[in-house]
Amino acid sequence: MKNFVRICKVADLPEKKGVRFEINDEDLAVFKVDNEIFVISNVCPHNRVALIYQGYLCNESVTCPIHGWKFDLRSGNTLSNQSNIRKYETKIIDGEIFANLPRKFLNW
Repeated sequence: MKNFVRICKVADLPEKKGVRFEINDEDLAVFKVDNEIFVISNVCPHNRVALIYQGYLCNESVTCPIHGWKFDLRSGNTLSNQSNIRKYETKIIDGEIFANLPRKFLNW
């Protein structure tokens, strides 16, 4: 089942600049590029650094500001090595951004 969770309003995002959100234990990097929304993991798979939102944008890709790993915002696929970054399915409803985040289950 899909678990879409509200992130923010589209109007609250700056164009071509990342914003960090922490929702339901997920560290997210959200980008608006030419009015298109992309939600990916904020944690680079290289050294687990949570700074993707501060990465360098070029068209529809982001480069990690720490070690230069480059990721496609549409797919999460790497453009520079073998490790991909998690990409979240998104929906825009009435100007609000929703992302499909994994459900958390407690195993007590």
